[in-house]
Amino acid sequence: MDYENQLLLTAFKLFLSNNYEKVTIEMIEKESGITRKTLYRHLGSKDNVFIKVCDKYIFDTQNVEKKISASPDMSLHDFILSYVAGVNATMVKMLSLSIVNIYKNYFFFIMQAGTYYPGFKERIVALNMSEYKCWRHVLTNAVKSKEIKSNIDIDAVATQFRCVFLGMAFEHSLTYGLNTDMLLSTYLTIYNQIKK
Repeated sequence: MDYENQLLLTAFKLFLSNNYEKVTIEMIEKESGITRKTLYRHLGSKDNVFIKVCDKYIFDTQNVEKKISASPDMSLHDFILSYVAGVNATMVKMLSLSIVNIYKNYFFFIMQAGTYYPGFKERIVALNMSEYKCWRHVLTNAVKSKEIKSNIDIDAVATQFRCVFLGMAFEHSLTYGLNTDMLLSTYLTIYNQIKK
């Protein structure tokens, strides 16, 4: 049995619907059906559990290199399709957890990480910068291959792609979750404005 992943999933679900202070080792033990001794052996303290949950469900889940299957030489158009497919796959995975208001609660969980995860600011900045650099790389290649106009401001367009996702993800989290068809449509509109 994969105790660590089962414990992390149980703890993640608890942190999604409860504030960090309210979640106890006893709750994780009871919900997972795994003894406290096993929990401590695999994950350690509550602080360590929270860190490992954040690592798995924020930093690994939102890592662009893990979220999408893209090659460095992919066209911008294909990258957009791959990116949205990766976002959709991540959302399907989250929905499979059968948690009420999963998307709204996920943003709440990220806010908790900002308070309780040591070094969160630096890690989230690095994560966001990694994705920004990915967009920037694809856009630079698209200019070189003459897929898109050469006079665009690559930094501004990379930021635009990032901000569209972040803004829509947050806004839609308050209702039914990100509409990936709308995200794709918006991305393709941007693409059509900058393509040659």
